[in-house]
Amino acid sequence: MQWIEPSKVGRGPIVSGQSNSGSSWTSLAEIKAELSGALGIGAGYDFGLSIRSDRLAFNCNGRLVFGPGASGGFASVVDLENIYKVVKLFCDALAEVDYRYLLCVQKDAFWYLAQGLYQVASAPREAMISAFELGQEEVGRWWERREATKAEATNLANYLLHHRALLINGKKISLKGLPPETLGPMVFVLSESFVESWNEDQESALVLLLSGIDSWRQMFKVLEHCSPKGSRVNAMHSMDRINSILDGAQQRQFNRFIEGLAVHRDRSRSTMLAWQPVDPRRKRSVLIAASRTNHFSGLA
Repeated sequence: MQWIEPSKVGRGPIVSGQSNSGSSWTSLAEIKAELSGALGIGAGYDFGLSIRSDRLAFNCNGRLVFGPGASGGFASVVDLENIYKVVKLFCDALAEVDYRYLLCVQKDAFWYLAQGLYQVASAPREAMISAFELGQEEVGRWWERREATKAEATNLANYLLHHRALLINGKKISLKGLPPETLGPMVFVLSESFVESWNEDQESALVLLLSGIDSWRQMFKVLEHCSPKGSRVNAMHSMDRINSILDGAQQRQFNRFIEGLAVHRDRSRSTMLAWQPVDPRRKRSVLIAASRTNHFSGLA
């Protein structure tokens, strides 16, 4: 299976029957011998992402590949070396629809991507593995077993501040394009730990994540998934927990940031800090008061 990256469509010489992209066709996945027998299965899907053989796979409908009148389809597992292209396409598509539904991505594939992206950023350096090297079942078990801890918050803050992006096979995925199901747990862990640790890096990493948000809908979805494992919570309660760690000047800055969010996603919007981090000791009373609210339960 070959494809053209969306940014290269329309470039290159015109070729009859093909998208003019010159030599920009690249192999994305290969139909293995053991998958050739899958022809005729999965006719209900035109094109999309699913899990097959515990791995991320493309579904293709027969008529798209072999022409009108063909029936059936096949699923082809994505090669690991091409996982960056798939993740980038997934994140860009999700941002393009302002974090609404991607009907072509099955639920288990969506969560595999969202959880895998979190794993990349939060794993301790000595335990780092290649992105999405683990299969869907193992990543799912890791997600269920993992507990939001102070150590995880430290790893996450260090990774985000060092790379300011997520690295997939050495290439960067922008933080602002991550799914809310990935950003929400990050915001939860960093804010939860910051209240106890007063670690400046954790507040800076939290500001870095939130400052990349450029629409109210995206912010709302992140707040709605601001929980240890990305499950849905009351977005306004999540907003309250963030407000509770801000001093007066920071609160005014954050209010302006929220007011400046576009109703619809606006990529041309200039980056504005959610608020300016300060020495936590300067807002000691604010953090002590926040820790006594019912917004925070503490990390292990």
